[in-house]
Amino acid sequence: QDGDFGFVDNAEAGYVPVASDTELTFTLDANGDGVLQNNSDERQGFRLSTAGPPFTIEQMTIDGAGGVTWVPMARDIESLHFFYFDTTGAPLPNPATPPYTLGVTQRGLIRRVVIQLTVSETGDGLSGERQFAYTLSSAVTPRNLRGL
Repeated sequence: QDGDFGFVDNAEAGYVPVASDTELTFTLDANGDGVLQNNSDERQGFRLSTAGPPFTIEQMTIDGAGGVTWVPMARDIESLHFFYFDTTGAPLPNPATPPYTLGVTQRGLIRRVVIQLTVSETGDGLSGERQFAYTLSSAVTPRNLRGL
């Protein structure tokens, strides 16, 4: 794959990704042409809303003119955290104590991302209404990152 995709800055396209504890934006070459397109196919992002709790997870969308809009995709979120790791499994930053935003050098070292999400729900329990919380975690190993 040619071009600068993933978590690296793409100076030609004027794009700087974000890798923080509550927001993640990155690029990919969806059409395989080696050029970053300014659309939702090649620029992806997810973040925790700032209003809450409970919070909303928002997904980044890009209109035909390149304007960014954050669209709600999940609600009743108690927390969302992104954790980043290098090739040795060491956390980025080390220690990974929120809040943090990775700089250009640290973003270039990302080889695995762990997403941890806690969802809350109110329901009927034996003694009346009660709050339920579910924590989900998943690890993602991005493909085609520079330096692999």
